[in-house]
Amino acid sequence: MPYEYLICEQLIEFPINFSTKNLRIRSSSGTTNILVYGFLENDIERHNVAVRLLFGIIDREVFISTQVISELYSALIKNRVEHDKITKYIGELEENMNICAVALNTVKTCLQLKKRYLYSYWDSLILASALENSCTIVYSEDMQHQQVIEKSLTIVNAFVS
Repeated sequence: MPYEYLICEQLIEFPINFSTKNLRIRSSSGTTNILVYGFLENDIERHNVAVRLLFGIIDREVFISTQVISELYSALIKNRVEHDKITKYIGELEENMNICAVALNTVKTCLQLKKRYLYSYWDSLILASALENSCTIVYSEDMQHQQVIEKSLTIVNAFVS
């Protein structure tokens, strides 16, 4: 079955229903930036794109890595979001998404991808996690839009018009 990564989503019905701020979604997709923009409203254009993306992938299984959870926490703290609100948000993600742990094999794959595709270590780690979970799409604002990684994973920038 085809998957997409973060976030990642499997193209099957996966009825999630949780509330984050005033947004009701059943699943989501994108790297950390999608989750951050979907939560914050200080860049309304990016917020609206992120919300449309999140609503557009309702009924799909979602994967995010522990790396993305860490990056999300860091980004929200930098934006002065209270610790308790972030903790609640992460708890909702944990309850409703597949959280992939970053393991030594993930790091080894990351290092190979970094050398081959010349992305940063952190972006390569996201790609490695996506591949490890048989994803077919990774949403990222920071990587090359429409690039195919290892003949199976396509990078999609939701912010490209």
